[in-house]
Amino acid sequence: MAGIQIAEMDFSAGLKTKHMKVPAMVAKVDLKEVPKDLQKAIDKDKIIVQKLIEAAYEQLNKSKKDIQGALQDFDANLGKKPPVSEKELAEREKTINVMCKQFTEAQSGLALKAVEKAWDAYASKKSDLKSFKLKFAKSMVLGSISILASTVSAGVSVGVAAVTAGGATPMAIIGICTTVASIGKTAVTMALAIHNFARDIEKAETDIRKTDDTLASAYSSGDLNFKAGAREVAAILGVPFVKSVGGMEKLLLEYHAKTGKMEEQSDKLYDQAKKMMTQIEKLEKEKLSKQADALVKILGEKVTFTLDKIHELQARIKTKDVFYDQMTGHLVCYKDLRGKPLEKIGVTKETLETIVTIGSTLKTIVSTTLQIVKLAGG
Repeated sequence: MAGIQIAEMDFSAGLKTKHMKVPAMVAKVDLKEVPKDLQKAIDKDKIIVQKLIEAAYEQLNKSKKDIQGALQDFDANLGKKPPVSEKELAEREKTINVMCKQFTEAQSGLALKAVEKAWDAYASKKSDLKSFKLKFAKSMVLGSISILASTVSAGVSVGVAAVTAGGATPMAIIGICTTVASIGKTAVTMALAIHNFARDIEKAETDIRKTDDTLASAYSSGDLNFKAGAREVAAILGVPFVKSVGGMEKLLLEYHAKTGKMEEQSDKLYDQAKKMMTQIEKLEKEKLSKQADALVKILGEKVTFTLDKIHELQARIKTKDVFYDQMTGHLVCYKDLRGKPLEKIGVTKETLETIVTIGSTLKTIVSTTLQIVKLAGG
């Protein structure tokens, strides 16, 4: 079956710049193929697609605002510090086009995730839609941004206040910082996803503890004859006990899946932080101005702090694994209706506070790199 276009937006629409020509920057999100049965459901209930469209445009509008803000900042800096040569003009045009491609790709990805999340949320509540595994796709059409000739000629005798005191060129500094900022923004998105997992996990742990307390009370009441068969013991405890055992098993499965996802994401986040450190080490080797050098030092400290905090997060996640193993031991006793008296299970380490700190630090890293870009005339 043919696909459905969910959303399309030109990030450059309505943008006003004095020193640059900005062509179309179109981002699209599509549902690649629509199964026949799903098409029938869509024909009956238009709200299915409407929910996806709303989610896509909500994110795309936010992205448009961010991208246009970045372009306007770049345009303003061109007015203050125009290119002084054809070579610098080419470098600046290359930088802005690379930045726009990275930004547009990242923002299109956010729109895609928003649509996927909206579908999962809607389909989970509809029994007739749960079986559909849909594939969404993003695409982009980007023109090439160019700096107006009048800006170049006006800047020939003005010069540029360089971020360097000898060594790397301003455009090289901008390139490194743009890479750090791009990685940082991706890491912030990842940190937000981990935060959502952490929040769900804390709630799940509370639910598991409540269920365990109820079952442990019945299990340890002293009324059970553990030499009797499981059927006889179940008869003593009653149906609510048996149902609660099933409920606890489901809670533990969901808990384990979420902690596994959080651990996987924290590993990826650590890799992102290491990539940022590699770029910052390049900056540290260059001879920079005092102001830029101070900012690079801050970057190094912040990324080091982030790496340490991710280590802390990973250690805290391990306590969740211990909790899962201990509660699974309890569950085995409840299911078999045999076993030793149950021991109280300790509290796991809080993860929410740690991931909030990581996210906040990552945002500082991104804003600091943008300060260095401005010093370099970007």
